Amino acid sequence: MKPRFFSTLLILGAAGLATASAQSALSDLTKSLSSPQPAATASALPSDLVGGLKNLASSFGVSQLNYMSLAKDALSSLNAGHDSKALAALDKLGAAKLTAGQLTALKTARTAVDAYVVKKNFAGVPEVNGLVTDSLTQIKSGDFAGVAAKLQTVATTIKPTAEQKAVLDSLVAHYKSWAASSPAPAK
Repeated sequence: MKPRFFSTLLILGAAGLATASAQSALSDLTKSLSSPQPAATASALPSDLVGGLKNLASSFGVSQLNYMSLAKDALSSLNAGHDSKALAALDKLGAAKLTAGQLTALKTARTAVDAYVVKKNFAGVPEVNGLVTDSLTQIKSGDFAGVAAKLQTVATTIKPTAEQKAVLDSLVAHYKSWAASSPAPAK
């Protein structure tokens, strides 16, 4: 679809004037999310990650096609091995005004994506195996401050590639932000 058409769809959707073509565009975007994605990496993406992103995308209506597109971009980026681009798309969604249901879907998808990205990028690095294991546990438990601290230590312990550095920077900033706005998990 052309950018101008997307802009028109967004304006019509925001004004409550969604047309049949807007509904068709939404349907096409939803179908593209439902179709199998080619995996560019050695293993396919985990089903909880794909399901979380699809659930997130389906939580947006016609007036929010730009948000749905960001969720799709995150999935496509992960499939292409561009983890930092996927995280950037999710960061943009996190900065948007979302409903409570959409925010819950985003947090669920983000947890799955973050765990996948941390494991994929750092689980095989011997000098940080313990930190990675702790980070994965903290991601799943919601210990955002703990995740940020562990990932900062990973960044200083290894010599990350440019992509790994971008991933670490994005994750640390994300978890520091969530830690500042969320209560600490019960121990």
